[in-house]
Amino acid sequence: MYCEKSFTLSKELKNQHYLEKHKIYNYNAKLVKEILQEMHQLFSDNQKDVNISQTSQDVSVFSAVSLRHSALDHNRRTLIIYVLERLKRIKHVRWKYGSLLPSKYKSILTEKELKFHKDYNLALSECMESFGSGGIDLNQDMQAPSSLFVEVVCLKNYGTFQSSFGEVNLTENSKVNANIHLSDIRLSNTS
Repeated sequence: MYCEKSFTLSKELKNQHYLEKHKIYNYNAKLVKEILQEMHQLFSDNQKDVNISQTSQDVSVFSAVSLRHSALDHNRRTLIIYVLERLKRIKHVRWKYGSLLPSKYKSILTEKELKFHKDYNLALSECMESFGSGGIDLNQDMQAPSSLFVEVVCLKNYGTFQSSFGEVNLTENSKVNANIHLSDIRLSNTS
């Protein structure tokens, strides 16, 4: 039956998703190879039938070609989803553990997946270094703040501070209860 192997691969991926959403499992090379072999067979059968139909006017061949083409499409989509899901999990590992890939993943990933991790890591590093003079570390502050506004304790006399919500007077040892946006504080630290 067509697409049986791709259905098995889809089921495996779905079960892995429910077991642990971001865990990377062993690459199922055997099943992927079997799906690719089925796709090659479907394609060659379609080519034969199309060549035959060009010489004869047999209309019954077109339904078989259409069915095999749909099976080819289904197998292709399944393989793309499988690969993209694995790449998504590799990206998650990069954000969770940082630039160094834990050894437990090195044996699970294929050579091309290891290269993807390396290239993704390099692209991310270049992106972080391109911001400002010292770059920006996107691994910091991975959790969103509970509030965008903070209460400020002023350690030295600053004077009048212009926030995005108006002027705030910052005097030494004073506690400012006015809502000051986090971005205002970060901007004033850089200047």
